[in-house]
Amino acid sequence: MKQFSFFVAVLFTISCGGSTSDTPAEDTANPPPDTVQQDEGPPPGDEGPPPGDEGPPPGDGGPPPADEGQQVDAPPPDTACVPNCDDKSCGDDGCGGECQGTCPAECDIETGLCVDECIPACDGKSCGDDLCGGTCGLCDELQVCNEETFVCEDCTPICAGKVCGPDLCGGSCGTCAEGINCDTDTGQCAGCTPQCEDKDCGDDGCGDVCGACEEGIACNESGKCEIDECTPDCTDKLCGDNGCGEECPDLCGDLECVAETGQCKEEECIPNCENKACGADGCGGECPDTCLGFCDPETGICKEDLPPGDGACTNADDYAKIATLMESAIQCAMKSGGNPASTASCLVTDDGVSTDCAACYGDLGGCMFSKCGNVCQGSESPACVDCLNTNNCASAFKTCAGFGLFDTGEPPPPPGT
Repeated sequence: MKQFSFFVAVLFTISCGGSTSDTPAEDTANPPPDTVQQDEGPPPGDEGPPPGDEGPPPGDGGPPPADEGQQVDAPPPDTACVPNCDDKSCGDDGCGGECQGTCPAECDIETGLCVDECIPACDGKSCGDDLCGGTCGLCDELQVCNEETFVCEDCTPICAGKVCGPDLCGGSCGTCAEGINCDTDTGQCAGCTPQCEDKDCGDDGCGDVCGACEEGIACNESGKCEIDECTPDCTDKLCGDNGCGEECPDLCGDLECVAETGQCKEEECIPNCENKACGADGCGGECPDTCLGFCDPETGICKEDLPPGDGACTNADDYAKIATLMESAIQCAMKSGGNPASTASCLVTDDGVSTDCAACYGDLGGCMFSKCGNVCQGSESPACVDCLNTNNCASAFKTCAGFGLFDTGEPPPPPGT
């Protein structure tokens, strides 16, 4: 009874705002007996809140803090779902949604594929069947698809002996006449009878020909070979074919005929200067001029007398210096290195020669240095004279000056004598 009175006192204190931490006043008049057994119930104050108490006593902040070192469970991580529709045309995306493919019929939810849907098999293929009613690609012209590797390969058409049908490269060997079928095994027009009666050439009506004409003969519309009317042509020809299978008149005489050009083969020309001291050699050239005077071009014989007044150096003033002009000209040419204008200017300045006459010697010096410099060396040696004659240096000088180049004897007579 005393314990019950104690609990009533505690409840009264709580209801009046008292703290459970306050120690109740000890009942000194009726102390509890010392013989109360511990297993009969908790001691006063340890029995917990009385029935009906819905929370901890005032002042209690909640559950006691965790002991130091005690593990606290973390909240579960955020596990957002990522849809997966790889290799699927329909069905569940793995997150409660649907893959957005559209099937023409039913969707197989286990595979994620449309029922009866075909996947083309073209890996490693460039042509051929994709096993879904389509193709993996087409080959270029003159290529064919290898039926084993399904790769395009170069192809050579085969039409030998065929007039129709495939050429095995995607092309055709020809077509048959209207109404006639092609036997693709033989490459022949099935049921076609060649129409070659009274024909020597031309189309046989079955994609072939009745025959061929000889070269130069044409096939006419009637299937006959006929010779075209030919007009002989020997224009600008001295020999050879006339264009109609015959020969043009041979005008070459003893010379050989060059059939390709219709011209005569010219013989090699041999210059002829026998008994000539100058003049033409008969082959378009000149015989070496060995005249001291003038050359008669018609006979090739030298003329001893100088025609009066003919030449740039035959005037009285220049003629008076002729004996020393050659030596002066050589010296001037050596100074100028054979330059014709410089040589002529040197003669005008040093020897008082006329401009026209000096030009003849200037040209001679240029010819000497360019053609005969290795043999003349400033002298009038026979080798030098021969070189100047051979290269027409001497003849050009004679034409310009009016007398021969190397007059070693008496100078030519003065003009008018």
